[in-house]
Amino acid sequence: MVLDEPGLANSMHPTFPLDEDEVQELVGEVVHDLSPGAAVGVRVDGRADWSMLLRTGIAVLGAPVTAQLETAAAELARFLERGGVVAWGAVPTDEPLGTSADRLWRRLSALWCELVGEGIDPRLLRERSIITTAGELSSFGTSQAERAIALAQDLASRVFRQARGLHLSIGA
Repeated sequence: MVLDEPGLANSMHPTFPLDEDEVQELVGEVVHDLSPGAAVGVRVDGRADWSMLLRTGIAVLGAPVTAQLETAAAELARFLERGGVVAWGAVPTDEPLGTSADRLWRRLSALWCELVGEGIDPRLLRERSIITTAGELSSFGTSQAERAIALAQDLASRVFRQARGLHLSIGA
């Protein structure tokens, strides 16, 4: 179960109405109550206090590729090591999609290179990731939604091939 929490966008800003402890407590309570029967996640469309969210006990973090997750690299590494999953919003819903997934793949790959440079295990990064759209598709027409989903599938296939290739290269 992934909770869509647009209200947590910009939660790292000093003018955000709740402090870090209040947000952690509120999200943590929901996670605690729901987690016996479900893997609970949180999705935020914009930037957020990622380090704080990763400490709430969630099992899945949903964030756009452009949300600057690299600012929470150390906490993200611990999250992945504990078995957490990142749902990367790699297909934008607020800009043109383009004709291929190449531009989106370069954007995701650049972020992952930065995260690996910050100490995140590249194997875990690939294995504990799923690819999604960056936002909801409710304002898209049928053909646009199909295109967004096809791009997400293309990116997911690339991630899978890389993860499989990594296993083969180390003899796993």
